[in-house]
Amino acid sequence: MPNSMSRRELIQKSLASFGALSIPVSLTACGSDNNDSTAPTTKVEFLHGVASGDPLKDREILWTRVTPQDTSLRIEVIWEIATDDKFLQIINTGKVQTAQAQDFTVKVDADKLKSGQTYYYRFKFGSVVSAVGRTKTLPETTSAVQFAVCSCSNYPAGYFYVYREMAKQDVDAIIHLGDYIYEYGKDGYATEDATRLGRTLPADNDKEIIKLDDYRKRYALYHKDIDLQAAHARHPFIVIWDDHELANDAWKDGAENHQANEGSFSERKLAALQAYFEWMPIRPVTATDHLNIYRQFDFGSLVQLTRLVTEKTGTIYSDMECIGSASLDGKNANSS
Repeated sequence: MPNSMSRRELIQKSLASFGALSIPVSLTACGSDNNDSTAPTTKVEFLHGVASGDPLKDREILWTRVTPQDTSLRIEVIWEIATDDKFLQIINTGKVQTAQAQDFTVKVDADKLKSGQTYYYRFKFGSVVSAVGRTKTLPETTSAVQFAVCSCSNYPAGYFYVYREMAKQDVDAIIHLGDYIYEYGKDGYATEDATRLGRTLPADNDKEIIKLDDYRKRYALYHKDIDLQAAHARHPFIVIWDDHELANDAWKDGAENHQANEGSFSERKLAALQAYFEWMPIRPVTATDHLNIYRQFDFGSLVQLTRLVTEKTGTIYSDMECIGSASLDGKNANSS
């Protein structure tokens, strides 16, 4: 299989196959119908924690994933955000749907928030309630800002104790500089101690990840880590990808860790990108933004934090701007 495709082919594949990445962000409620996914016989669990990210002064991305017993259903989840962890003062709430096409991930752009405030959020499905997350909006004014900064999180290489320590700190945000996951298989980079540490990759995901299902399973593994869950639940994340979210030493047309017998590199990029936007607490890319994830985060007038689309991060996906309108735009979401 060739490692590149024409722009026309890429557009066709994106429009035909990757509408699945339409991430629910609408906050409008609606009534039930005969296919109501909230039937009491449906068993759902929240196994992957909660997360928030891309903070602004009046809104925040909230994230979770549901694990339904029946994966053929669309699942409707209630989300709530409040000023207290008992949810006595709920500021905003709504319903959002997810399905297998989104890998049952849930992403909400929660608005109606005040600047510089701490909020608590959760998700509910019937009587099943997720963990409670804590987040914070950007301030209008501030005299001090504290960040925790991390990168290069390779699951088989060791425990994520640093995430646990970050959860204990009083910081305004956690900045993850990339390599949130690693694509290697069970015999890949820094796996020598995995068995001794109890950090082996599961049998259904212990090969190098190449396809969409592979990337999704790798993110699912990471999101089950209790230390990573603790960090996500305590602080908003500001994230950017590096190369291992796709493959080692990636560039526009290939990667050191992508071989000709592993299929189309363009299709691999699409898979990696889709899984990233499904599983990470990052604001969905709009049709006009394409893959421009440039953001500016103003912590009052004290700190202006800018997420750049650098030569490396931009060039890797530069031939994929056309997927924005069909695949990554939250406005195409099937939500309620």
